[in-house]
Amino acid sequence: IDVGLLAVDDTFIVIMVGSFLTVAALFASKAIHIHKNILDFSLSNKQLQVYGFITYGFGFGLTILHVLLRPTTIAGETTAGFGGFGGFIGLMYLGVICTTAYLAKTDSRRVFNISIVLMLAGALLLSLLDNSKLFFTLSLLSYITTLFLFGRKVSLRYILVGMLFVIFYSTVVVPTIQVLRTDTFKEASFQKRMDIVVDFVAENIMGTYSASSLSAALFNYDYYPNLHTPIIDRLEMVQDLDLVLDGVDSSNTIGWQPFVMALELITPRVLAPSKSPFTDVDIIGYQIGYMPTLIAWRRTMGIFGVSYAMFMWPGWMLVAFFLIFAFFLMVRKLVPFSAMGNIFGIYFLIKYGINFTEIGVQNLIAVMLRGIPMDVIMIFILLTITKFFSRAEIKHIPQIIPRPR
Repeated sequence: IDVGLLAVDDTFIVIMVGSFLTVAALFASKAIHIHKNILDFSLSNKQLQVYGFITYGFGFGLTILHVLLRPTTIAGETTAGFGGFGGFIGLMYLGVICTTAYLAKTDSRRVFNISIVLMLAGALLLSLLDNSKLFFTLSLLSYITTLFLFGRKVSLRYILVGMLFVIFYSTVVVPTIQVLRTDTFKEASFQKRMDIVVDFVAENIMGTYSASSLSAALFNYDYYPNLHTPIIDRLEMVQDLDLVLDGVDSSNTIGWQPFVMALELITPRVLAPSKSPFTDVDIIGYQIGYMPTLIAWRRTMGIFGVSYAMFMWPGWMLVAFFLIFAFFLMVRKLVPFSAMGNIFGIYFLIKYGINFTEIGVQNLIAVMLRGIPMDVIMIFILLTITKFFSRAEIKHIPQIIPRPR
């Protein structure tokens, strides 16, 4: 494959082995009997509607605070800020899931309503203002996944409209977000960001702008400092993994550093005011010589790449398998194994499953020790609020999962 990769064979071998390890971890987690799930609730139609509005409202508001207040990395320097609201972004997705589930259960004709349109529009606005595809992409996937997992059939007309929108999103919205990932945009105020986005779209998309020729690098493995390919290979972290496999040898592995850094990451800054601004990916980028100095790189690398940088062959396989197995087992305890008709199962699938391969070792540990517990706490708090407004008990139906044969 002559597309700019540095270690072609090794990269795809590690991806293949890592994929087998992931499947093995999944089957290993299924082999352990779970008697009762923590989040196996049965919400009435009214409760679904109320819970959808409440979770989306909280999620949208906290995401705005996250965009405004979080620390920003500019030219390798991280500005002061508060990133604590970032853990609650997923509530937006849960709101979309509940609202879609309510529609699927109460209206056999429509596949969207004004509430869903407004929710997706709000997520798109936040994606453009935060220069991130994540908010809108996961909100849209929440909607589509919920429709299918709640058994709704979608007409050909809606499928065609959806295909046209996907084309628009991938050729207009995605390139716009990618190109505007500049320090100037990061430093701009909230209002200024809105002006930049509107001006860019008006001058380029509606004028002489050609999305297909915006940057060939968006759709190749060419290496460049600011852009990533947004197509399917991104899911396997091909670019990042290739850099690691080409640059890591026995003299520059990082050992157990990601585990130590994960514990530091989840410690509140009040208790650890001198927390390092660097991640395991920053350390690896510097160690392999990709970054000339140690800076806050803020890139994703994926669990396979980081595991390899820790111990190379065969140690990376043990680290990756153990962490993936622990993650699957944790999620299985929280929600029923099947996501069919299960709003919380869909939520964890969307929030952590879709971009799972982007999560490195440090971040995956932080997700298990801080992210998921925070999710569960907020889910229970907002269920209590929903119970108050719906004036009805929320049923908890324990599900007995048969022991594997």
